[in-house]
Amino acid sequence: MFSFLKSLFGQSSASQTAANNAEANWTVSERDNIVQVENHLSGETTEIGLDQLAAVVIQTNDTGPAGLDIWWIFIGKDLKIACQYPQRANGEDAVRDWVMALPKFGYDEMIRAMGSTRNDSFVVWSWER
Repeated sequence: MFSFLKSLFGQSSASQTAANNAEANWTVSERDNIVQVENHLSGETTEIGLDQLAAVVIQTNDTGPAGLDIWWIFIGKDLKIACQYPQRANGEDAVRDWVMALPKFGYDEMIRAMGSTRNDSFVVWSWER
């Protein structure tokens, strides 16, 4: 499954967006085990409940520090992206803490992702772990 998940993440148009405090265009929250992401640019709101969550992936790219170079991506059991947001989005701290509290969270993968300056994907949690 990990290789399949990694294959989902080629070059993302969202990850190539130039950032000038662009993170403020997203708000993320968690309530009652449901993660919700509001994209203020498109007006779209997406969400996923823990019962439908298959994996959490951190995607990195080589646009930093000027670009949106770290993305948190939530994959549903249908193996499609349910929601995603860039690092430093409004509300990120609470959602990150919630994700890190999930059983068998991959701290080592998160550390690798946060140190990455290349185009890559890191599965930090999956229901298979």
